[in-house]
Amino acid sequence: MINRTIITKLLPISVLLFLLGTACKDQNSNKIQFPENDVVEAIKATQAITNQDTLLVAYTYWWPEAGPFIGNCPQPYSLAFIGTVSNIEEPKAKNTEQPYISQWGTVSIDEILDKRTLENEHYHEEAYVAFDCFSEANLTQDDRVLVFIYEYEGGYVIPGNKSMLKISGENDPKVASIKTFIASNYDPLVIEKDLNLWQTVGQGDALKQYIDCKRSMQ
Repeated sequence: MINRTIITKLLPISVLLFLLGTACKDQNSNKIQFPENDVVEAIKATQAITNQDTLLVAYTYWWPEAGPFIGNCPQPYSLAFIGTVSNIEEPKAKNTEQPYISQWGTVSIDEILDKRTLENEHYHEEAYVAFDCFSEANLTQDDRVLVFIYEYEGGYVIPGNKSMLKISGENDPKVASIKTFIASNYDPLVIEKDLNLWQTVGQGDALKQYIDCKRSMQ
């Protein structure tokens, strides 16, 4: 049964789902754009209603990679946390303005692992994070997850559902590995022993690329 308190917190967000679903990519600049100014105003109004309890994160669906180890060389997370899936909306099909299946969901923040203040946005101790990359994530309500959020043009973004990794809980070995990685100032060599662990969730090759990059700079 869904907790009534969570429903109360999430109702204002549901009002935005249709509006946010119209956000589209500028083909020239890859910026997340909203078609009308009133959409932005609606976001601000909803955040005021919820006392800024939910951080809305843009989905960079055009990025080729997602997960804890993206790109050729290590880069810090803008926001990384352990969370619990609290709500998943129905998916919305692709259309001319939305070239991907949009499926919004909300994750409650249980433990912050790392955070950074960005040029245009920063984390205000919100209790929830919402984004629309839940399509084919194979997640359900109450699943525990590791979430990895990055920076794009001064704001928080999530590059895909692989940036939400299902875990068994705080004692999951993937949690320990990520905590070690962050504590080392993102040195992949300290978690090289965990390559097999990350291979089991399809992230072994990405970690190996980080390790190769680090060694090439020594």
